[in-house]
Amino acid sequence: MKKIAILSPSAPPNTNDSIGVMHHMLYELYKKKGYDVILYTFFDFRKLSTDPPDIRRLGSPSKLRSLIDRIIWLYFRILEPNTTTHQLSNIAVGILGSLRINRHLKKFKPDVLIIPDRCAPGAFLDKPDNCKVYLIEHHNPARFNSTLMWESPASIRDINIAIKLCQKALAIVDEVICPSQYMLDEFKKTYNFTGVIKCVPNLANIDVLTKSKSMLKSVAHELGFSENMPVIYIPSGGLGMKGERYILSLILMIRSLFPNVVFYISGHQSHVLRKELELALQIKYVFMPGNQPYETNLAYAKSCALCLSPTMAESYGMAIFEAQYLGLPVITFNVDALSETVCVAEHNGLIPLLDIPKMATEVVKILQDPSTLLKAQEAAADFAHRIAERSKEGYLELTGQ
Repeated sequence: MKKIAILSPSAPPNTNDSIGVMHHMLYELYKKKGYDVILYTFFDFRKLSTDPPDIRRLGSPSKLRSLIDRIIWLYFRILEPNTTTHQLSNIAVGILGSLRINRHLKKFKPDVLIIPDRCAPGAFLDKPDNCKVYLIEHHNPARFNSTLMWESPASIRDINIAIKLCQKALAIVDEVICPSQYMLDEFKKTYNFTGVIKCVPNLANIDVLTKSKSMLKSVAHELGFSENMPVIYIPSGGLGMKGERYILSLILMIRSLFPNVVFYISGHQSHVLRKELELALQIKYVFMPGNQPYETNLAYAKSCALCLSPTMAESYGMAIFEAQYLGLPVITFNVDALSETVCVAEHNGLIPLLDIPKMATEVVKILQDPSTLLKAQEAAADFAHRIAERSKEGYLELTGQ
């Protein structure tokens, strides 16, 4: 059997980030198939007591990463004040971990190496002998220059430096895997690459998703309402890129048209959003437990009726995919890859960007018609199950199965 090495910024339980979770799922998929597989992380510093021997956390100490991040922040504050920067910082804090992984790869001698594009670890790796290298195109810095994503304009200098390092990483890559046609098209526009480019949907954690269906945690009950109260799931609603600034308006519009509904906002929320919701609604109708374990979040999501996401950018939309797998129809802005990954059967799930009134109206329309809602829920689950199977088959093909 082939020897497979997989790189990731981090891995559960240290992260719920979609890249870390997905690369960990790849590790588990190949391990179940009997491959000799090792997962290396270039952010995480110390091995956890619960880690199996084939998960190696080889990043740098958090204090050193914070220092590097601070230095780069000051660099851009001098050269380009009042801009948003994070691309180069994400790459820089992973350099030491990538260099450390180099030594381990020379000893392991993998037949297959899978790396992410985010943080450009490939720019600091030596290609192992007789090894096929796959890069998964999750990120692409060129996508993050929209003024809608940030409170201040993105630094073009920051983006361009990151693109150059990502281009350097492609020197060791044989094939590129894109989770959507949108990302494939963006990759071709951004980089010069003559190798093979494939489109394979992101891998889903089917075991955890299936388990979440049986460990239902009721959001309505947590808020003190009847189990029959419909709940709207807003994934990562506290992030600016996921449309935080529109959350309050959407909630107020929806409740003005359909008062008997409550909301679950997952992940971290800013002090500003919490204060706005507190003043407007006394938080009575909104469940915001903060960052939760991956399985717990999915169990809460399963108790919801539908998923609402005013997101500004999605290379794939893993949280949106997971919601559909759990049977939640999705209503979101029609941006980036979402026209490929959102099932719109039985309802209009894709809304023109920033059309908040239409988004609220579509939510209410589907909630007011139980028959349409049920059909949309069934269609969403079927759609996501078919994508999950296609993804699994695509990633097994990389190893010759």
